[in-house]
Amino acid sequence: EPNETVLTYEVGSSYVAKFASDGDFLWVQPLETGCGLNGGITRGRCDVDITSSDRIVVGGNFYTDTMVFNAGQENEVVIARNQGSEAGADIFVAQYTSDGEFAWAMGGGGVNNDEIRDIAADGDGGISVLGYYQFKTEFGHGADRLELTGLADGTAGAFLLRIGADGGIVGLDGVSQRVNGDA
Repeated sequence: EPNETVLTYEVGSSYVAKFASDGDFLWVQPLETGCGLNGGITRGRCDVDITSSDRIVVGGNFYTDTMVFNAGQENEVVIARNQGSEAGADIFVAQYTSDGEFAWAMGGGGVNNDEIRDIAADGDGGISVLGYYQFKTEFGHGADRLELTGLADGTAGAFLLRIGADGGIVGLDGVSQRVNGDA
């Protein structure tokens, strides 16, 4: 077959694929580590959406020390887990063109579990990411770094991360509250 791709499944394998409306296979891109896998056990989730310009956005959490996108290519992106192997999950968000070419990737997280719950693309090509964090979470680097600090007892807080069409961080909002309502 002219457009045939053979995928080898291993524990922890994840892929982003696109199919035409008639079901014909168009392309596939591997994700270096499986979405939300920790020692082969699913502990989180991945989410996918399509932007107004037909770009594919995928995000999820990872437990490995690093996650590599477009490995070995000029625009390779390596996302390091924020607190090393002692920490819980961190998150990633990546975008692919409608033709399956890697566009960009970014990550974030903190000292404990951080997970994505939903990704939504808007009409302007921007992306909203809803998730949760414990203690503290941060996204970006240097002067562009944004941080949320939650309650000292580790009560989970929610975050809303806004990413522009170019992959740059536009904003970060969050809330953290104890279950009994005492802030």
